Amino acid sequence: MTPPHSTTMNNEGDVETQVGVNNGVIHKTSIYNNNTGEPPETKFENALTYLRGGQPREAEGLLEQVRQAGLVSARFYYYFVLTILSDRTLNELPPREFNKIVSALSAASVQPEEPGGYREALQVIERLMTYIERQDRAAEPSDAELDGAAADFRDLPEARQDEIARHLDMILDGAVQDELDASIAAIASRRRMDNRRENRVWLYFQPDPAPPLLAEPSKQKIDFRNWAMFVLGGLAALWGLVEVIGFATGPTPVESVAALWISLLLVLGGGFLFVWFRIQAKSFDLRRGVREARFLGRHDGPPRGVAVGKIEDITWQVHAKFADERPPKRKTNRYENNGHDDPNRPDWDRDTAGLMESMIDWFVRIYGPTKTTPAGLTWLIGWHVRRVKDDWEAGKLTDFRTELKTPWYAKVLAPIGVVLVVLLTLSLAGQGAAGAAILLGGGIIVGGIGAIQVLSLLQVRAKLRTEYAALLHEEEQAYQGWLDLLRDRPLDDEIAYWLRYDVLHLKSRAMRRTQLSSKDIICHVELTEGAPGALRARDRMAPVRYSKYYVKIFLLTDGGVNETEYELDFYNGTVRDPLDTSFRYDAVASARLAEVSVQFAGNRRHIALLDNSVRYGDQFVFQQSLRLSLMDGQVIDVLVEDFKGMTDDSEDTTKLREIAQAASGVQSALHILQAVAREGREWIQRQRDRRRRWWDDYHEKAAREIESGWQRRKEIG
Repeated sequence: MTPPHSTTMNNEGDVETQVGVNNGVIHKTSIYNNNTGEPPETKFENALTYLRGGQPREAEGLLEQVRQAGLVSARFYYYFVLTILSDRTLNELPPREFNKIVSALSAASVQPEEPGGYREALQVIERLMTYIERQDRAAEPSDAELDGAAADFRDLPEARQDEIARHLDMILDGAVQDELDASIAAIASRRRMDNRRENRVWLYFQPDPAPPLLAEPSKQKIDFRNWAMFVLGGLAALWGLVEVIGFATGPTPVESVAALWISLLLVLGGGFLFVWFRIQAKSFDLRRGVREARFLGRHDGPPRGVAVGKIEDITWQVHAKFADERPPKRKTNRYENNGHDDPNRPDWDRDTAGLMESMIDWFVRIYGPTKTTPAGLTWLIGWHVRRVKDDWEAGKLTDFRTELKTPWYAKVLAPIGVVLVVLLTLSLAGQGAAGAAILLGGGIIVGGIGAIQVLSLLQVRAKLRTEYAALLHEEEQAYQGWLDLLRDRPLDDEIAYWLRYDVLHLKSRAMRRTQLSSKDIICHVELTEGAPGALRARDRMAPVRYSKYYVKIFLLTDGGVNETEYELDFYNGTVRDPLDTSFRYDAVASARLAEVSVQFAGNRRHIALLDNSVRYGDQFVFQQSLRLSLMDGQVIDVLVEDFKGMTDDSEDTTKLREIAQAASGVQSALHILQAVAREGREWIQRQRDRRRRWWDDYHEKAAREIESGWQRRKEIG
């Protein structure tokens, strides 16, 4: 199955009607676990899951608990250092954090070897940090030293290379030479489409499917008059039949018994022809009428008791699915057909308008009174719409008019039957059985008319039940296929893996685009946000993931700031033409995290600051935005996910905001950009001064660590 163009989903079936916003899916299961009562071994594995999922601060907290429990090894210290450095610049590391780094590097050096290259990877990290320090102190490493570092990096197991590339890119700004930078860029380019991403990533945005239900035909009430005619006419015919038979076998002389019996049989045969074939004709007419009403979109409306919101959600989804399947408009010559549309040319919207309305009625009637959420129907609505698309492309939407056309023999034989009943009733009457003949013939005609109305409707219901049972069987097969497909749905840490390499890849593209190398960059900022109209999905205690992203890369150099914005299609990794902005440090007026209102017009959005005098309560009605204002009035906004419609009752909304800010890069970016806005051009020198002070503190701690180590050895000796 190929990925859908789009879909609409929500864990509770809530569909956002605001243009430009799609409510999303909360997956019922979560790979993230931060239970304090777990054993250290489990906490360690949970920490690695958080790290793979792009939540290094959560991983760091768990690993600190593991360290205190004494479950340490070279592998542990490698990941401990990785979590501390991940998604941080050196200036963001508080003293207690680099104290942990020094202690970890020292402790790891005496740990026994173990498979996986963890000690070697720690040595590479330590060596890279040494080169960062030397560059910060204006003492450039030699080419041979840098070549050696690049070679050591490439000698690591691929898994360790991937992890260092993913987590240390902010630390490595300005320190790596072109060869190592090229190695990291190649890893990002190669890994971003790993594990059949293009075939699997769209599954993450699909809600869990609801099982299909058996449809029941609409209960059209049979008119009492028809029942009365059927019963009374049948009784009259039966009475007349008994009387005619009694007359033929009684003592009353009959001129020709054979003629009387033949007339009786012909009356009964005519009655059969009239009733049976008129029932068939009526059944075809009714079934064709059902299909015609479905094609034209005529229906009786939703059943009572169905929530209006649920009807709106189903309506939204059906409309969205039909829009997804709409083929591109065919370009025509402006003079073709004298400027008028050809009514015989296939037109998706025109040809399927009625079917779309009928499909809404179908799902509301079957699933509206149940506990099935509209989100669970996403797959089934899509399946039905694709069936309509297949019939439309094959020109079969109106084939029912031919398939259910009343057969010619039913049209002919039913009137013949009426004629036989009338003529042979008169014949019986002429043979002396006038009263019985009138009862028989009249009963057949009157009872037959009632029987035709009653039995044809019952036959249609039986036919529809058979059709619906066959449809349910097809739906159940599709449902099982959908479940089989969702077994290949990626988990959140795999989504984070792909996104991280996307951002690294786009950073590399931005550097090539601006003709910058790593040595030219003092530091960089990576910011991500969901594009308007993108699909949204998330695990519990995890950030929202999007089907489309805006990715902004800020490269801070001696000459100023280069910002490149990309639009990323997360389904297939394709990138639209970027937008570039450059500005001097003294052009930055302010950087802050602000509450904003967002309005959409299609996929275009308008972002405005909120009036501080307005009070909005505790819910995330409006979004936060990292707002970078320039002196010329230009504003660069990066929206932070507000989780509207995507929270679980057990989740802490404050914690979710922290997760959203960290996942989007806002936490780190705000620290850097506020310093730039505050210090202007002087930021460059002050940044270097801060880094040198950081290194002084680092070495002071390292010296104390060595001294305490010697002291412990003396005490032991």
